[in-house]
Amino acid sequence: MSRLFLNRIYLGIMLSFALVLLIPMGLLGTLIISQVRSALEEETKSSALSALNQTKLAIDTRVMELDEMSYQISTNRFLRQLFNADGAAGPDQYFTIADFARDFSSISSVNKFISDAFIYMKKDRTFLTPVTNYSADLIYRSYGPRDSTYEQWLAELEQTHDGQLRASAQIGTIADKGVKSLIYSRTLQSQGGQSTATLLAYIREGTIRSLFESQSNRLKGDYYIVDESGAVIFSTDPDNAILKSPMLSGTHQGNFASYRLGKQSYIAVTVPSQVRGWSYYSVIRQDVFMSRVDWIQGMILAVMAACLLLGFALSVYLSRKNYLPIKRIISSINKGGKTEPHLAIDYDTLIGKIEETYDKKSELEHQFKQQLHSIRSNFMKKLLMNTYRNQGEIDRMQEVLNIRWKSEWFNVLLIRIDDFAPLTEQGDGYRPDLVRLIIVNIAEELFNQRHQAFSYEEEGQITLLVNYGDLSEADMYQETADLMKQLIQFIGDRFRIDLSAGAGNVCQGLSGVPGAWAEAKLALSQRLLHGKHSLTMYRDIPLSSNSYYYPMDLELQIMNHVRIGDAEGAERLLDRIYEENYVNRRLPVYLVNCLFFDMVGTIVKVLDGVQANHEEVFGENADMVATLMQCDTVDEMHQEIKEILRRVCVYLLDRRESNNNDLRDRMMAYIEAHYADKELSLLVAADYLGMSNSYLSRFFKDHTGYNFIDYVTRLRIQRAKALLSGTDLSITEIADKVGYGSANSFIRSFKKLESITPGQFKEGR
Repeated sequence: MSRLFLNRIYLGIMLSFALVLLIPMGLLGTLIISQVRSALEEETKSSALSALNQTKLAIDTRVMELDEMSYQISTNRFLRQLFNADGAAGPDQYFTIADFARDFSSISSVNKFISDAFIYMKKDRTFLTPVTNYSADLIYRSYGPRDSTYEQWLAELEQTHDGQLRASAQIGTIADKGVKSLIYSRTLQSQGGQSTATLLAYIREGTIRSLFESQSNRLKGDYYIVDESGAVIFSTDPDNAILKSPMLSGTHQGNFASYRLGKQSYIAVTVPSQVRGWSYYSVIRQDVFMSRVDWIQGMILAVMAACLLLGFALSVYLSRKNYLPIKRIISSINKGGKTEPHLAIDYDTLIGKIEETYDKKSELEHQFKQQLHSIRSNFMKKLLMNTYRNQGEIDRMQEVLNIRWKSEWFNVLLIRIDDFAPLTEQGDGYRPDLVRLIIVNIAEELFNQRHQAFSYEEEGQITLLVNYGDLSEADMYQETADLMKQLIQFIGDRFRIDLSAGAGNVCQGLSGVPGAWAEAKLALSQRLLHGKHSLTMYRDIPLSSNSYYYPMDLELQIMNHVRIGDAEGAERLLDRIYEENYVNRRLPVYLVNCLFFDMVGTIVKVLDGVQANHEEVFGENADMVATLMQCDTVDEMHQEIKEILRRVCVYLLDRRESNNNDLRDRMMAYIEAHYADKELSLLVAADYLGMSNSYLSRFFKDHTGYNFIDYVTRLRIQRAKALLSGTDLSITEIADKVGYGSANSFIRSFKKLESITPGQFKEGR
């Protein structure tokens, strides 16, 4: 019975392989062939459409080049001279025709699309060519359409043309040797609704045919160009079978149409053109169009038949090969007992048992890992904070966590993430917990190579409890420094994350761990002095001064420099204070903060002394203390204080400049109003403006370039000159009006400045 059961399994496997082969071959084969055939048809259509599109683009481009050529010709200055010429042709006009023929030859030779080009001039019935000018009857015999008389042809040319391309026609009447060409015509000048100058360009039918036949992906067939009225402009088929296409009858939409003509089926491909409203057609016989499709379909059927035969042979082989693992699985399930005759085991049962066992194992492992992490974190926290009541509790937790210390020497390290801006730039995918996990894993891996390390995370900081291996105490410190520098360097280079770290002193026994933790905290706080990306060992923290250097006289000097706007002088004093406190005295962190807060107080004193509004100086960031607290290092705080001083100096200089301008305006207005006062003097003006004589004299000289008396004298003389020129007042009266006590004083001052007397000035006006 067992062998029969096993044979049924084997037959089931073989049947499965057979069905896997038969289903795609039988059910999906037809669909695949249909899809492949459809895809090939679409590819063939796409190829035909692409070839027609390329031809359309080439012809449209050349027609647009004709339009451009006609524009260049119409704007030619020699042709314009011929348009504007009056009367009979003279020598000058012949020279103009020759000049234009040269330009015409240059312009038309660039366009390889046309075979010949002429310009018909109505007023004298001549044609301008790239060589010279010819009579109209001569051009007609060589290029006139056979289906039109000479007069009909000229009448048609005298109509306006906007760049039409007429259908292929036989041209040339001499010796019956005409050729078929398309004719491009465009009016260059018109008058009274009729063309007075028309451009004719002849395009050989063979040129257009070569454009159609030059496409490498074209299918053999006939090609047509049809204008928007349905007239055939160009055709490679003399019977114009395209006229029988549903595309021209308005019964079909799209780029493709199928129709029958006699016993033959055709496929028509069309592409519309936006240049002239034309349509391009390609008419291909159905058997030509589908020849590649039919050939590939036959190849697919042959390959499918070969695959079917090979598949049956592989089914037998693979069935036997895949049966052996099933046999071993069944033996494992029945291990330790005999299979009952009615026992049946199938794939679903086996898979279900395996999945059930795996799920239970994964769930147990997951629960254990979760509990282990929580228990270990709690153990670390209580160990660091020294909250265990006795050594027995510590020993029991070590047993639960399966912790075996390498030695009795320990240390505590604190790691702080200073900057992880590059990761935040990645958007929503950034996770701080994942960043900390990466750092913890790398740190533990580094220390676990020779020691033991256990991590604990709280308040964004990572704590590492390190249990050293067999090393001397000096080597423990060196090993700790080397590994932490390696960690900081690797995290910075690999993930662009800045870390700072602090390490306590090596302690003996777990009882010293809380003290080492406190030392590590103090060491980490030194990052304010050492900057980001730094490592501080507690043992390396030097003994520091208990006071900072900031004497009162130095503070007064800084205030004086700021009041006069001397930012450079104030910065030199700040650098001196920075050098003394940070480099020489190596202040602890709390004294560094006190020093900078004291400097903020100095700046506040200056601003309050001049009654300045803090918001006018700093805008929205008027809280200087808050600005300093955002700095990460002492150097950043130093630079920030210097920036604050620079802004205060700029503010005070601007305000002083504004006050000086106001004083200058008041002083000039006072002089203007009192220059005629004989008592006007520097003393009187200083008393009026409320300042000392010496300051006003220096200020006036700095802002006008003159001393006070010279400026008043010049102003009085200017006013006197106006009175001498515009009034009949006597010199004595004018002297009195401009502030002189006597005419003699006025005359001396006038002659000193003008080199002539007032009387002479008045006589010479």
